[in-house]
Amino acid sequence: MANLQETATYEVGIYQIETSDVVLGGPDGLTNVPIKQLANRTAWLKEAIEARAPKASPALTGTPTAPTAPNGTNTEQLATTAFVQTALANVTFASATTTTKGAVELATEMETTTGTDATRAVTPAGLKAVADTKAPKASPALTGTPTAPTAPNGTNTEQLATTAFVQTAVANGTTPDATTTTKGKVELATTTETTAGTDATRAVTPAGLKTVADEKLDKSGGAITGDINVNGNALTSINRAVFEAAGSIASTAGAINIDFSAKQNYIQAEPTGAITYTITGLGGVGSCHLVIDSDGANTAQTFTFPASVIWLNDWTPEDNLKGFITFFFDGTNTYAMGANEVAA
Repeated sequence: MANLQETATYEVGIYQIETSDVVLGGPDGLTNVPIKQLANRTAWLKEAIEARAPKASPALTGTPTAPTAPNGTNTEQLATTAFVQTALANVTFASATTTTKGAVELATEMETTTGTDATRAVTPAGLKAVADTKAPKASPALTGTPTAPTAPNGTNTEQLATTAFVQTAVANGTTPDATTTTKGKVELATTTETTAGTDATRAVTPAGLKTVADEKLDKSGGAITGDINVNGNALTSINRAVFEAAGSIASTAGAINIDFSAKQNYIQAEPTGAITYTITGLGGVGSCHLVIDSDGANTAQTFTFPASVIWLNDWTPEDNLKGFITFFFDGTNTYAMGANEVAA
């Protein structure tokens, strides 16, 4: 047995089998015509129903429409887009306050930086404009003339110190006097105190130092004025008594080597002829002297000194020398000074 083939078609009318109709079966048989028409309607109706949304939670597609309710309607009626736009156009919001939510206007950058408006909201741009004028809490680089509360004198915490705090601390501070074992404050010495050289509590000024230094002979040499005394005797009137422990030097012409290694003084009495003196053994620490007492008979004298000798006065030995040379040794350098025409 086969089923009739249905077509989803709405049949306008259903054929009525007449009493005169011959019963005829099969797909196109007269007996099956009204049955097939009803089946077609049923198939059409089924498709129509399946294409409709259910009343309960319908999932509409496309662009569904509905009648637009009058503005102000407040029921379960569907709201169309037209209804919503009309409602928005006619809505009014109360202004926001510190206690009530509502509409708010944005503040300009100037209103933000002024900081007096209490009704507007700040934009990110306004916030940045204000923040850029502030210093961070971590390692701020302050400019202008920053101020802070002045802590009580004696405060010793991480609180910022103002200039007033520092000045008060300085005014009330006590610093010990400086000594040879303790750092502290010191008073400056006058020039008189500096030259006297007896004060052990004051400090010398550059002016005082220069006054004393100007009375000394520079290591590089210079002019000596006044008398130079050795053992209480002025070198301008020195005699053999000053060098009574001196060694003697041969007085005949020729080459003479004078060795001062032992720091011994030497006297040469009545030298004659041309003599070449070679000075050696200079160095160490101490002093020594060379005295040449000429009778005027010798005609030529030549002196050879080490190149390291530093002369303290402008002197050169003369022919027929009657004079002296004094050497000083400080452990590093050798200094010398000489004088001609020393009295016997």
